[in-house]
Amino acid sequence: MHLIETFVRNPVKVSVGVLLVTLFGIIALIRMPMQLTPEVQIPTITVETNWPGASPQEVEQEIVMEQEEQLTSVEGVTKLSSQSMDSRGIITMEFGVGTDMEEALLKVNSRLQQVPEYPEDADEPVISTADASTSFIAWFILSPKYVTPAEIDAFAAKHPELAAELASASKAHNMGVRVTRLRALAAKHPEINELLPPPDLDVTKLRRFTEDEIEARFERVPGVSQSSVFGGLEDELQVVVDPEKLAARRLTFVDVRNVLRSQNEDTSAGDFWEGKRRWVVRAMGQFRTPEQVENNCWRSATARRSSSATSPRSASRSRSRTAS
Repeated sequence: MHLIETFVRNPVKVSVGVLLVTLFGIIALIRMPMQLTPEVQIPTITVETNWPGASPQEVEQEIVMEQEEQLTSVEGVTKLSSQSMDSRGIITMEFGVGTDMEEALLKVNSRLQQVPEYPEDADEPVISTADASTSFIAWFILSPKYVTPAEIDAFAAKHPELAAELASASKAHNMGVRVTRLRALAAKHPEINELLPPPDLDVTKLRRFTEDEIEARFERVPGVSQSSVFGGLEDELQVVVDPEKLAARRLTFVDVRNVLRSQNEDTSAGDFWEGKRRWVVRAMGQFRTPEQVENNCWRSATARRSSSATSPRSASRSRSRTAS
């Protein structure tokens, strides 16, 4: 009764309180976000395996099916799907919300180690915590540092005789058009090369630097699950074979491939103890220079040719002895 009596005796205070409650209620109703199905980030692990030159059917039969047989038994998996395409197979594994992803990665890695074998030319599977179907959130483009209109105007101030010709390049809004016009002018006036990037700078050859330095640092940023490098030139050593010389030595392309594959590896020769010291013996056979590749191919071809040349004579001697 005392509470009701207080409200009756203080109508102004009660009215102000009701108005404040109504005002805040209206504001909350308008501005408070409502979502019937909140966004939930599903923990995902992607296993990607590359097999250059393989068809989707070969990738599925030789790689994806073998991996799925092992990964279906991973604890905590709620959904497992796979994609087979040219030269690549992708397996996506979804886990329950709240799953410890570090522990899940260890389980997935241990199960992949139990895959019996992979095709000879296939790469090792790459495990990541990002969904292969999602898009990248940021793109960073590595390019030469191009000249700005302010730098062109400063250069024109130093060379007044070129100011009229440099005006067209300075007014270009597109960076590519600006560089193209400067290169055309540099053919007539070599001093304009000062504004252009160095001629020996080829960004496509900086892929190794990008992978070792830039990509590695991006992957260490908290919250980044995957960082990929696109474009550029990969390091590659090409062995050009003369088919006529190869046929003259009774060799095939398979022989050359087998020789390169067998010779390009380091072999362990065991260890031995000398007093209290333990020495590990290892034969270093991996190629370090193009000359080593050439020399190994030449020696192997010479050895194969000599063995092929001696085998008919030994066969004829064995036949003559049998006939006598």
